[in-house]
Amino acid sequence: MEQTSQDQIQKLEKQVMLTADRRRLKKNDPRRNLLTIKQAIQKYYPQLFSWVERQKKKGKIKFDGALDSVQDGTSYILRNLDKIYINVDAQRVLGLKKTWIRETLEESKGFLHEKCNLSLFYYEEFDIYAVADGMHRVILAYVCNVSQVQTVTSGTHKIGSKVQDCIDKEYEFLVSRNFETNELTAADRQLIEKKAKKLSKDAKAADSLFKGLNINCGSIGADDDFDECNNVVPPDFSYPSEKIDNLTEAFNNKKSIFYVGIGAWRRYAPLALDTWDTRYTQKDIALVKVMTILDKKHKELFKEYLSSDHFEEIDINYWTAKCVHGEAIITAVVRLLCDFNDYYREENGESLLCLDDLKLITEHKKLKSLKELKHTLVSSIMDERQLDLNFADYYDNTN
Repeated sequence: MEQTSQDQIQKLEKQVMLTADRRRLKKNDPRRNLLTIKQAIQKYYPQLFSWVERQKKKGKIKFDGALDSVQDGTSYILRNLDKIYINVDAQRVLGLKKTWIRETLEESKGFLHEKCNLSLFYYEEFDIYAVADGMHRVILAYVCNVSQVQTVTSGTHKIGSKVQDCIDKEYEFLVSRNFETNELTAADRQLIEKKAKKLSKDAKAADSLFKGLNINCGSIGADDDFDECNNVVPPDFSYPSEKIDNLTEAFNNKKSIFYVGIGAWRRYAPLALDTWDTRYTQKDIALVKVMTILDKKHKELFKEYLSSDHFEEIDINYWTAKCVHGEAIITAVVRLLCDFNDYYREENGESLLCLDDLKLITEHKKLKSLKELKHTLVSSIMDERQLDLNFADYYDNTN
């Protein structure tokens, strides 16, 4: 009885330690940058799970194992999928090819061993592996419930290896495989440069600032957390595939037409969380900018507008689609102001805003150069012309 009790205690201690490891509570643990395949999908492509469920109902793709068997005579070694992790600091997670994953499964009708040969890094101290090359294939294997895949070990992290040494080693491997072929997105390069401690002075400043604002933009800023079930919990403002440029300009460049400053962001950015489920820097900055333009009375009415059925029926992509001269943020600001005024006029029979209320934007020299946008704003406010929400193909633009 005593032995059983002791075994239970040891088992509980092991579970607690495992949870602590996975929640990255030990900064010197090389595993702190590793995610399970499921966790990586949850963070970087959560829509894949619902897509798979829809495909299961159609019955055209095999999701209960591989389509083929591993051929005899190969030099590859079979590894269990549950021992393979994804190192988010040394993989192209921000440039994940989502369309490729779906199209490959649709074309192949499932997972094929003959097309999957993974390169791995072995963590000797923990007897686990991280994908060095083949991240997309290992995701295919996971969603198709394949238990083992063909692998080759491209490097080993010896017992006692430091976190940064592991990052540097896998970084060099990734660079040699992908930089020359231009396979990395700007956000991926940003991530790799951060983990390799090669960030520019401006990027380092942004990293520190974003952490204080609970922002993560293309890996710059606040880190992920993990809940009690070990699921990834990203920062409130998470923009995993974007560069930092929009946010740094909005926070630091007082001459910018969409400058809001850090104080206004702290006050009004939570409103964006309540307004849209999906995060885009352009739209979140635009919404905060509108709040800095409006007076106290108009702010409260604007909040009511954002919670209206009318607003909820507008696709999020509309606000920045087919933006004027590539100026997505200020285009969204103008559209939000115009539609807000149109909505109030429809509800109350008169316009709410006048041009004097909007001097912060109408008198900016940037808007004067964007004649189409200024004309739209003036026509809506002065001439009471309703903003057109139905121009063609705006859904194709998701910026």
